Amino acid sequence: TITRGSIENVHIECKRQRRAEASLAGAFKPVYAVVNVTESRMGDFQLSLLQYKTSGFVESYKSADYPVTVNINENLHIEASLATKEKGLSVIPQNCYATKTESPDDVFKYTFLENRCKSDQTFRVINQTPNKFQFSLQAFDFLKENKGIYIHCSAIVCDERSQSDECVFGCSPPNR
Repeated sequence: TITRGSIENVHIECKRQRRAEASLAGAFKPVYAVVNVTESRMGDFQLSLLQYKTSGFVESYKSADYPVTVNINENLHIEASLATKEKGLSVIPQNCYATKTESPDDVFKYTFLENRCKSDQTFRVINQTPNKFQFSLQAFDFLKENKGIYIHCSAIVCDERSQSDECVFGCSPPNR
């Protein structure tokens, strides 16, 4: 082995700082979470279902007029209305159906409005205001032992400004 110079030991130490700071290149504006306040209070209202003699919805049948005789496929003119002293409420039918009995709980039923969606091609919305919902449906008959057809509707009462799905009439959009 050969050498041409001296051997030197050189100690090299590398130090770095362990803490650092960085800043965003731009500013941002904070967006605050929206807090919805729901007011709950007691109120009195009554929902009624009336059948009218014509599409003009002027004269309804009275209790003494029933049973009303109608021809198959003749339009029935029905109104769901909300009677209340409260302002700013609207009535939204959710489900409407027919039974052979007066009982809305009758298991044998024909549904023509389900979850605010028509399920009968003859169902038509005629007019809708906050406290009235008018529709027509062609008359039909049940096939066996029918002594009358009874119409029933379930509805909810909403603040008329509400845009929640159940407070807007019509089919809910598909889930995204």
